[in-house]
Amino acid sequence: MTQNANVVQNQEEYQIRYDGLTAKYDEIKEQYDNALAAISAKKAQSERLDNFIKILKSQEEIIKEFDSSLWGSMVEYATVDLKQIGILN
Repeated sequence: MTQNANVVQNQEEYQIRYDGLTAKYDEIKEQYDNALAAISAKKAQSERLDNFIKILKSQEEIIKEFDSSLWGSMVEYATVDLKQIGILN
């Protein structure tokens, strides 16, 4: 942009070059934002797994029956197909 202000140049060529650089910047910025989101998701997943391991280690004996706190620390979401379990036709 400074070059455009200091040196006389063909404005059409300058605009084409500028638009190309802007498009490249936008593409790289999107990749960067996606990478940051992936890193954030991996950190959150790591924290959940660390918590799950901590809960498992705190168990005094072998788990023999359903434990809702253990289940809650392990499962982020669950999908139930009511047709598969015979509730819906």
